[in-house]
Amino acid sequence: MAQEKRRFERTEFTGENSIPGIFIMEDCPEEMHKAAIMDLSLGGLGILFYQDMSECLKKGDVIRLSEIRGISSLAFMKDIKMKVRWISVQSSDRFAAGCEFQELPEDIKEKLKTAMASWKIRLIHIPAD
Repeated sequence: MAQEKRRFERTEFTGENSIPGIFIMEDCPEEMHKAAIMDLSLGGLGILFYQDMSECLKKGDVIRLSEIRGISSLAFMKDIKMKVRWISVQSSDRFAAGCEFQELPEDIKEKLKTAMASWKIRLIHIPAD
């Protein structure tokens, strides 16, 4: 099996560890959609909507991450423009998408890099008995 190549290391948030995010579709800015952020990297994120999004979200669409809720170290991630790179209909009420950040400012990139590095340290750290 071929190994997947990625430009950026990602952090996965699965199941109960997923992070809630609020997303706005550029074609329909008056509607906000809540979704679970399943993974995050310096290049983008994977999201899972718990509703059918097939009518309002297509590959190539531009969407915005309005905000991330529930994790204070990512409070700076607001109004982030992204392009939908892939879509996967997982069931009638589960709709996954992979999104690539567009025009991410350098200061936001640096804050994200710092936040992700701190998670890695916490995950690796094993307290002494």
